[in-house]
Amino acid sequence: MGTWGAGIWSDDTAQDLRSEYTCAFFKYSVEEAVQKLDDYVRTNFGDDDDEWCSYRYSLADFMWKKGILTPEIRDRTISLIDSGFALDTWEEAGKSALKERKKVLDKLRAQLLSAQSAPKKIKPAVHLNNYFEPGDLIAIQLKTAGKKYAENRIYPLSDFDFHSFDGKYIVIQKVSGNASWHSSLVPEICDYWLRFRLFAATFDTVPSFEQTLSLPDAVFNDNYSRGLTPVFWCESSLVYFKRRKYVLLGNRYEDIMRLADDPKEHMATFGNDYDHINPDSSFIAAILRAKSQ
Repeated sequence: MGTWGAGIWSDDTAQDLRSEYTCAFFKYSVEEAVQKLDDYVRTNFGDDDDEWCSYRYSLADFMWKKGILTPEIRDRTISLIDSGFALDTWEEAGKSALKERKKVLDKLRAQLLSAQSAPKKIKPAVHLNNYFEPGDLIAIQLKTAGKKYAENRIYPLSDFDFHSFDGKYIVIQKVSGNASWHSSLVPEICDYWLRFRLFAATFDTVPSFEQTLSLPDAVFNDNYSRGLTPVFWCESSLVYFKRRKYVLLGNRYEDIMRLADDPKEHMATFGNDYDHINPDSSFIAAILRAKSQ
């Protein structure tokens, strides 16, 4: 177990389990979640391993902060603290380390005996749904007002010209949806990211399906292999698409076959929407680059 401090969350075991706590209590009742977590943790180490107290302490802290700590978990955790379990490891690290660890555990003990908040909503900080179907053509609005153009090193453009694209529509086509992470305890919970193809065109209004039939590809500068590609990836979050007034135009699945296994892709995440990096700068640079070739 890697440890970098005396804190409850200052070790690999606690950090690795944090996301599993969220998934378990999102999916199951409190009692069922605790049982499944116990069973899951026991597949990695036993009740007599040092890691067990890291699990118990971090679980109790998590549950208290979410307002769902049960008397059983509280009492079992306090008994573990009072027993001095695994403190010999800290003793070997020196008097100062042992003193700091005891201070942390005393604080946790007092916290668990204090009143907790009302139960809080628990939801994994991941993108749970794989939105859209491969081949779907989608129109979304550009949002450039109030931002700075961030891609001058890729394709020069003034902020004035950048702002002139505000409200215009671009067309993207879903290539695939990939899960970048799966919960070990609740495998159906995963973090989805979407891959899209961008076309080199802008429209004043929502284009028709027929207008997409002969559009050329845009050209991104791939972040990783530095190759040229029309593909970008972003979060699988419908919130961002609703903000950009998305319209599903139709589906041309056969068009994406050549791109499905292409490793080149550009990062154009909607959550990174700042002056120094924003998806609209990436989209416009890729469109203008293609038009200039």
